[in-house]
Amino acid sequence: MNHTLTLAQQTLCNATELCPALFECINGMCEHKSVLPLTPREILGSVLIVTLGGLANAGGMGGGFIITPILVTIFKYDPVPAIRLVYGMIFGGAIGNFINTAANRDPKTQKPMINYDVSLICIPMLLCGTTVGVIVKSWLPPIFTILSLFTLTVQVLMKLWTRAKKAYETETQQQHDQVAAEAQARKKPVEIEMQNKAIPHYVTHRASQYAEYISVIGSPHAKFLSLEDKIQFPWKRYKEILMLLAVVMIMLVLRGTQSIHSILGVDYCTPGYWSLYAVTLGICFYFGVRGKNLLVAEAEVREKALLAGAPLTQDLKLTPDRVTSLSTVSLLAGVLAGMLGIGGGMLLGTRMIDMGLNGQQATATSGFFIVFTSSLALFQTLIGGELNIQDFLYFSSLTAIGAFSVSFVLKRLVDKYKRPSIMLFALCYAIIIGVAVMPFYTIIRTMEDPKVIFGFGSLC
Repeated sequence: MNHTLTLAQQTLCNATELCPALFECINGMCEHKSVLPLTPREILGSVLIVTLGGLANAGGMGGGFIITPILVTIFKYDPVPAIRLVYGMIFGGAIGNFINTAANRDPKTQKPMINYDVSLICIPMLLCGTTVGVIVKSWLPPIFTILSLFTLTVQVLMKLWTRAKKAYETETQQQHDQVAAEAQARKKPVEIEMQNKAIPHYVTHRASQYAEYISVIGSPHAKFLSLEDKIQFPWKRYKEILMLLAVVMIMLVLRGTQSIHSILGVDYCTPGYWSLYAVTLGICFYFGVRGKNLLVAEAEVREKALLAGAPLTQDLKLTPDRVTSLSTVSLLAGVLAGMLGIGGGMLLGTRMIDMGLNGQQATATSGFFIVFTSSLALFQTLIGGELNIQDFLYFSSLTAIGAFSVSFVLKRLVDKYKRPSIMLFALCYAIIIGVAVMPFYTIIRTMEDPKVIFGFGSLC
């Protein structure tokens, strides 16, 4: 399947009238060439996608706001097929990032780096909000979307940059304190050795055994939850999310879209269509409430165990108020993500950091969100037959390689220099690139066709 030119570019061609760069004369019309074999221009674009797209995915943002301008300006795709390719590319990048982060553990708590409790709250509401946001986006003029996205990203950038600097300063102070403590220890080796001998090993061992005994006897359910928290791939959480995704995909096939015929014969934008759409939203809300109730119940068990003196390790305390707040923010983030074409991780990342997750945990969890939210958009595009498979495989492999490579390098840097703030700075740099690209992209699109940028759309 070849991609046609925009209305401004669409021309006839023959032996004397040649097509623009990256277009071929097929049956007297200029049509976009297949991505392979690559030209030097496309090689440059591929390198940019691997590096910039990889950086955005490693930061848990998806990177659509960076990748789309590259496809339009360098690869010369029309915006509509470019966006279809971006769905696959974001999914590929999310998979690459997930492969690199799923097996990682937090060094302090030994829990998975991905916070699955937060995911259980956020993903249903993100899917629900994104569905609403996409409809709003279809009506609003693109210039409103672009200006809103620019304003939002600048605000997020300023907040993240402040947090990254503060985290860096805290890490620096901790490293200085550690060096000072080690220097002090070298000055008094005999005294420290005597202190260590003063407390026999069997005493400390018995103390840890006693603490473990108290945690089991005092609150066995809380102890079970504590052990469950450390499972690398908690099937209970995965099952809930996969069930939701499967049901939403089934509802998509049942109701259809503008480009996909409903298997029930429901016409697009009819009362039957909107009824099935409302049912889909209700399903997302149901799974969101279901996850919220589960986590609130578990939080109450943990709180009772702590009051009883049982030693439990918690990196993020999910109180009922916090769960409700995170659920609401996720819904809002989903609406904005659907309207502005960004990953919900850009908005939720700062919220998770505010709640106590560090930069590594926040970016890994945001990247996990994208695996599921992007898979829904990709599924819709694939069943609609609107995606060139060769182009999809090529570009999605680029983002997968980029995300895996960049996240791998960033993790090694964090481990080497003991600075989790590196992840926050990486997220900031990805946003800076997006902020710099957006005005340039807007100018190009406005010059090509002002009506596309300033015109209102239609819900149907």
